[in-house]
Amino acid sequence: MQESLRAVKFQTTLSGDMMITLIYGSAIDPTAWREAGAVFLQKLVGIPPGTKLLGRSKGILSTVDGDTSVQEILRLRDGRALYYRQPEGSFSNPNGRVNERCLDWLCARIVDIGRVGQPVRALLELYCGCGNHTMARHPARYHAF
Repeated sequence: MQESLRAVKFQTTLSGDMMITLIYGSAIDPTAWREAGAVFLQKLVGIPPGTKLLGRSKGILSTVDGDTSVQEILRLRDGRALYYRQPEGSFSNPNGRVNERCLDWLCARIVDIGRVGQPVRALLELYCGCGNHTMARHPARYHAF
């Protein structure tokens, strides 16, 4: 399996979750990979407890523990904490602190728009990602999980 390894993707969160995805150029056997992945994960040094290890190849996804996502907690200046489950392969801002500041800025702009004219009744989110901009605007109405 090592000879077909093409890339390694690391996904970490401010809350301490980590997911490592090994991406292969040729098909992997999910059962054999799971067993080898468990051994490999035990040998890794300096990774956070609970780190998830996944193997991906041409439509196949195998995991050591069955979990294919990480949890992110973004804390906004207004005191809200937004919880997101980010599945493997999804897009999110890779810098959690910058993401928090972007959300603070967006929420402030929405309030400003409402002060200028009529109340903001609907907004169209065109951000390609996990929906965290919509979540920040409507914390009571939407859930990230």
